[in-house]
Amino acid sequence: MKYLIIFLIIFFVSLDLTFSQVTTIKRDTLYYLLDTAKIPINDRIIKIVDAQVFKFYYFRCPCLDEGQMPYLIHRTNDKGEIIDSTKINKIKTIATVPLLYLFHKNYYRFNVEHTVYLLEVLPDKKIIKHLVTTGALLMKM
Repeated sequence: MKYLIIFLIIFFVSLDLTFSQVTTIKRDTLYYLLDTAKIPINDRIIKIVDAQVFKFYYFRCPCLDEGQMPYLIHRTNDKGEIIDSTKINKIKTIATVPLLYLFHKNYYRFNVEHTVYLLEVLPDKKIIKHLVTTGALLMKM
């Protein structure tokens, strides 16, 4: 009986120590407004590549280590959520430079610490919200 009590005490103490090491990461939600309808193709900082399965948004900025360029990506079968144009003013969006700064500052943990939504303005004035993933690519543009 004495050994059983000692075993249970050690078990519960080790269980408590095991779960106390689990940390929760607070994720920051970012909204990036991309209005390609107003900007001519040659003046855009973003190059849009519509692949078969994914849609890529490359920033024409080799601002990461070794000249890598950041990008946003979402699946093409994700049609997104249409946002009412009256609600768009209530959403706090992030500009391009602060987004690239955050991406450069913690590139390896960016997707863990941030949830990014792309708000894309379409030519017919509809605004679509997509959940995107970020990455970096070494490429020539």
